[in-house]
Amino acid sequence: MVLLVDDEREALVALEDALVSLGYRVTTAVNGAEALAKAALVRPDIVVTDLLMPVVDGISLATALRSN
Repeated sequence: MVLLVDDEREALVALEDALVSLGYRVTTAVNGAEALAKAALVRPDIVVTDLLMPVVDGISLATALRSN
């Protein structure tokens, strides 16, 4: 499972479409806070995140995920 995180919807959809077409299971989030909640539920194998986002940025998201 891939968790994609980006506040730009167009980029998020493009990445999701590309990964799904390659056979990956994908879930998405539009900010770090949403990503943390989804990560707790789906336990992704990898997280691909934007750095600059509202609410919780990519660096803070990575830090929080690593601490878990």
